[in-house]
Amino acid sequence: MLHLAALPLALTLLAPAQDERVERILAIAERYANLEWTGNEANAKHGLDKDGIPVDTPDATLKAGGWRIGETNRGLPYRWGGWDTPEQFLAGLEQGLWAGHWPQDPSGARMTQHAVGVDCSGFLSRCWQLPFKHSTRSLGPLCLEIGWEDLHPGDLLNSFDGHAILFAGWVDEEHTRVIGYESTWPGVVRKERRVDVLQRGGLVPQRYAPLDESWPSIERAPVTLETDAPILFEIGEAVEWTQALAPVRGKRGDWMRYRWTDPGINVDLVRTLANLDDEEAQIISEARSAEGAYARLDRTPSLQRELLDYLDVFPPGQPVDRIERTAVHAFAGSALVGDRRLPAFRIVMTYEGELTVRSRTHSFVVEFSLLRSDELPLEGVLLAERQIWYGPKAGPAHAVSKLALTGFGRVP
Repeated sequence: MLHLAALPLALTLLAPAQDERVERILAIAERYANLEWTGNEANAKHGLDKDGIPVDTPDATLKAGGWRIGETNRGLPYRWGGWDTPEQFLAGLEQGLWAGHWPQDPSGARMTQHAVGVDCSGFLSRCWQLPFKHSTRSLGPLCLEIGWEDLHPGDLLNSFDGHAILFAGWVDEEHTRVIGYESTWPGVVRKERRVDVLQRGGLVPQRYAPLDESWPSIERAPVTLETDAPILFEIGEAVEWTQALAPVRGKRGDWMRYRWTDPGINVDLVRTLANLDDEEAQIISEARSAEGAYARLDRTPSLQRELLDYLDVFPPGQPVDRIERTAVHAFAGSALVGDRRLPAFRIVMTYEGELTVRSRTHSFVVEFSLLRSDELPLEGVLLAERQIWYGPKAGPAHAVSKLALTGFGRVP
C-alpha cells in the first residue's frame, strides 16, 4: 500500500503524464492541505454571530480532531460557503475572524460573514482557479462525465448538492481506493477513500472540460475594441422581443470578453470564441480569473442563452418548483461603447417562481436585461444583467449581477 507521505511519487508512478495545468491544480491543493497556522481564543466561536447565525468553529472543543487553540494546526479550516485563499485566511486570523464554520444543522445553515475558511466546492473552485465560487450544484455543468477507470489527477468526484473531492491518484493497482484532496472536518486534508463507499455516497467522476484532450485550441482574432467605460443605451421604439435576439454568426477565431460584477466580485469573466465549421457553430467560453483560469460552458449555438445561464437565479440542475415569465419588453435604440455608437436592442424579461433550496421553498422574482448589437461578432452581447428579489418585487433588488463587454476581436 502506498503511504500518504509518498504521494508525489505515487502520482508520478500511477497517473498519466500531467500538463502544467494539472500540476498547478495539485500544487494549490497541497498548499491548502499543508497550510500551517496558529489560532487563539479570538478565532474560536460557539454561539450566534451579530446577525443571529449559529456558528461553531471546527476546533477541538466542538469535536475530537478539531484545530487546537495556541498550537500549530495544519490544513485550512472548513467554512460553510467559504472560498478564501490561504492569504485571505491568514489575514483574517490577524483581524480576529473565526477560523472556520462547521454548521451543526446543514439543512438550515447560513453563511457567517465573520469567519474565514473554505468549503468543499469553494476549495475545488480555487484549485481550478475559477473566477467565482461554484457549488456542488454548479460544478457539474463545467465538466464532462467520465468513468471511474478514466480518472486522472485534477478530476472531480462530486455529488449534486452534496460533497466534492479533488482526485489525486489511485492507491492500489486494483483501483479500489483513491487519494484525494477535500475540505471536510476540520478542514482541507489529503485523504484516502474507498471507491465503494464513495459510490454509495452518490459521488460520480467528472472532468473539468478544459483538462480534457477534446478541449479545442483556437487562434484568436486581433483586438478590434477594448474599453472599461460604462455602456450606455439610448432607448428608441418598442419592437417584438424575438426581433431583438440573433442567431450565431461570425468566423472561427472571433471573440468577445466581458467583466463580471457581483457583490464582492469584480473580475474578468468570459472570453467567448467562435469555433465554426461546415456543420455546426460551437461557442466556447473561457471564464478567466486574474490567474488565467478556464471554464467551459455547454456546447450550444446560443451565446445569449449561456450568458443568461451565468446570471440565472439558480444554477443548472437546481430544483425549481415553479417558474414562469410574467413580462417581456424589447426596444431598439443605440449603445455607446467606448467612443463608438452602435445600433442596439434591449430585452427585459421578468420571471416569478418558487425555488427549493435544502428542503426549504422560497418565492422569487428575477429580472433579466440583455443588450446586444448586430455590429459586433457572434451574437453581439454588450451587457447582461440580473436582479433578484426574494419575495415580492419591492425596493432595491436583493442581488444584482452583471456581465459587461470590455473588448472583442473580429476576423476580417
